[in-house]
Amino acid sequence: MANEDTLDGEHANQPIPQYQGYLEIYEQTGEQQYFTAARNFWDMVVPHRTYVDGGMAGSGEIFGARNVIARTIQKSNAETCCVYNMLKPSRSLFFHTADPKYMQYYERALYGQILAPRRNMPFHIDTTDSHHMYFKRAEPEIVFGDTATGIENRPGADGLTFLDEVWDQGPFQDRGGLVRAVTRVADPRTAAGELTERQRAQLIEAAARAHLPA
Repeated sequence: MANEDTLDGEHANQPIPQYQGYLEIYEQTGEQQYFTAARNFWDMVVPHRTYVDGGMAGSGEIFGARNVIARTIQKSNAETCCVYNMLKPSRSLFFHTADPKYMQYYERALYGQILAPRRNMPFHIDTTDSHHMYFKRAEPEIVFGDTATGIENRPGADGLTFLDEVWDQGPFQDRGGLVRAVTRVADPRTAAGELTERQRAQLIEAAARAHLPA
């Protein structure tokens, strides 16, 4: 609530759900301090610790230093679990404020991270090479954070639905068909059953040209 940025080196997946919880407390009680804390937290993360595709800048699930983005590029960060959890407060904050910055982040994180993998397993993007991803299969006997959020973000609401358009067509004006293809799902347990390797590369390229506001 004091708006003091202390996120450097913090484990991202610990505070993100906590601040979503603060928003839910605010919705039930009307206590402004909880809303203020969640809003300030979000502003410390976006865009100061995020890549253009919505991924968390840092090391693994650890928040990097404020405004240190390029220096954190490596082969094992921008985990989908952090991004998936960030979608929740982004959505809530948008409904409370109608500020488009929350949906702009939501859109880019959704298409750049959540819909990016082609199989029903969590993934990491190698930020040194946008065409390289590595996956961890969801196994019943192996439970870790990425598995939990990876499973949760696939089958919700009977799978992903077909969207006629994205919220902000700016970065994708000449790729409307491509973006629609991303949201068409053959199997509700998978992310994008009809997306080809070339289409995925085009989507990554388009997302890379987009930019978040300063």
